[in-house]
Amino acid sequence: MRFILATYNVQKVTPRRPLAVILPTLAAFVVGLQGTGQSISPAHREPYYTQKTGAYYTIHFPRLRSDAVSSACGVALSFKQHVVPIRTIRAIEFPTRELWGRAGFVRAVQRGVYDISAFVMYMPLPSAPGARNIVQKLYEWALAIFWKLPKRTLPIMFLDANAHLGQNFAYSFAHGISTNVFGFDREDWAGKTLRRFAQMTDLAVTNTLTPKASGPTWFGINRSSRIDYILLPAAACKNIYSCFPDRRKGFLLQLSLANFLLDHCPYFCHLEYRDFHVDPAQFAATAAHWSHDVLDAIADETPATVPLKSSLQSWCEDPATLTTATDLVAAKDVNTYWLFLQSGLQYAVDNAPDLFRSPVVRWSPPDAAKIWKDAMRFRNRSYYIHWRSNKLAILCPLFADRCLSSLTLQWHIVAHYQALRRQASAIYQKFLAARINWILTEMSTAQTARRFRRWWLLLYHLAGFVARPAKRLYRGAAAPKPSLFDWNALLAKPGSVGGNSASLVWLAREELLPHLWHSG
Repeated sequence: MRFILATYNVQKVTPRRPLAVILPTLAAFVVGLQGTGQSISPAHREPYYTQKTGAYYTIHFPRLRSDAVSSACGVALSFKQHVVPIRTIRAIEFPTRELWGRAGFVRAVQRGVYDISAFVMYMPLPSAPGARNIVQKLYEWALAIFWKLPKRTLPIMFLDANAHLGQNFAYSFAHGISTNVFGFDREDWAGKTLRRFAQMTDLAVTNTLTPKASGPTWFGINRSSRIDYILLPAAACKNIYSCFPDRRKGFLLQLSLANFLLDHCPYFCHLEYRDFHVDPAQFAATAAHWSHDVLDAIADETPATVPLKSSLQSWCEDPATLTTATDLVAAKDVNTYWLFLQSGLQYAVDNAPDLFRSPVVRWSPPDAAKIWKDAMRFRNRSYYIHWRSNKLAILCPLFADRCLSSLTLQWHIVAHYQALRRQASAIYQKFLAARINWILTEMSTAQTARRFRRWWLLLYHLAGFVARPAKRLYRGAAAPKPSLFDWNALLAKPGSVGGNSASLVWLAREELLPHLWHSG
């Protein structure tokens, strides 16, 4: 199932441009709207209300004027009725009263089809009074809801974060890339806060994943920046097939009468929905199970087992350990005693981690990684200069000289980018032979130490792919089908040997057979 997601700061819903115009123009399935300008009215005194608009229904979170909320606030979540019917709404959450109009949460569940949890948030400007405190409260509110969500749900965050993310690469804790290097803004404190939040929740900032997605979402007269974001689970990034800011729809929907794009433009993300985004291998790696290879390795006297056994022996001989064990045995508290033994084994394992944990084999030389990062930065800059030069050439012929200088600078940056790529490739080629020799040596060491899990990991790195068993069908054994000749040979045998297990009781004479047939 494909979902079309969109986030858009509407700058205010007005009679000249109502939701009946905005939502069909966006044509997304789930839309996060910021800056609606809707306020608490006598007709709607609750912190949220629902509005039906054509093929969409919108859950508004109106603003309540306070020190943390301005007149430009007000957020909403819009859903397409035939994709996410209103009957599938399971939960609606909103922040504390002082933050009404800044954030909202809706969870929709269609059993066997989808389970989505949508957040919408509107952060203040970094230069606004008390902005840090407001941003911290909003992220804490989102975290409080996020940690209560089941793993089967798909969290989606629509943000007008007013934050600039720089060209910094970061991994999430469990899966993959949290923020990539694509972008051209200089990172501020709001961007750092957003990055930490994404890493903490294992979410990926989709605007940073590709060059096409990393374009600006806000346009001023002389500058532009990227401040609108969509966050998805890092494990779901492989199901994203397109994400981009749509400047054409932003120009059609803007309130300004200028003949160029001014203010926000919508940002879209096309997602192939899966009902289970979390990689099952994550649970297989952390599940408690007995490994005979590890047990055999512990039983053997190898150099790898010496730290574990010595650590466990020191814990057992500790006077505090002996006293606690004696008290627990006297109290006959089996459960507490079992947990106490587990804590001792955990202490021993923590002091001998090499026996169970295999270090991640990474073959990215630091020099090549730095050069590659510089190459990506130059490429992003060339994209931005190319876009600015095209814009200048379209707007006015008077900018022809600036356009020419931009194109010349772009050519210089592209040439430098290609040189950096060649340099990084040469470094990788230089390390290739050393990598193979190192892996073969480590495989021999792992086999000697009977660390077969590490041996297989090294083999996967050497082969470049994970070897798995073929897709076999394990069914029951097929019954034999004898031929006609076999059947005739079997039936020709006398008695039970020939397929007849009945025993002879009485044999009538032939002259009595007609009488027996007549009598029935």
